[in-house]
Amino acid sequence: MKTLLVISLVLTYFSTQSFSAEEGRVLFEKKCLSCHLLSKPEVKSAIKAPPLSVMVPRMREFIEDNKSVETHINEFVLDPTERKAICPAVDIFGLMPTMKGELTKEELAIIAKWMVDHF
Repeated sequence: MKTLLVISLVLTYFSTQSFSAEEGRVLFEKKCLSCHLLSKPEVKSAIKAPPLSVMVPRMREFIEDNKSVETHINEFVLDPTERKAICPAVDIFGLMPTMKGELTKEELAIIAKWMVDHF
């Protein structure tokens, strides 16, 4: 009986994690993809903001653990300032507009976790 309970809990955990990952991707595509592409496009004129494939690894150069990267994303997206910008892309693209009112904190947390887990 205990084995069945443990298996059930493990399956529930992994199905929840999978759903959250899918939800993060869907939310990113809905709320962020118009500016932040997933990877560098062939045509540079298509870039409005740094692509995730560049931005997240760049953040990891300055912030070591994933949880801190998630925290930085959550804080920066709702209140972007040049002081908080750790990617030199702000010199190229300018400071992103705040997403306050466009994203809830819960949505942003899901997106940030997905970004860190997948890039």
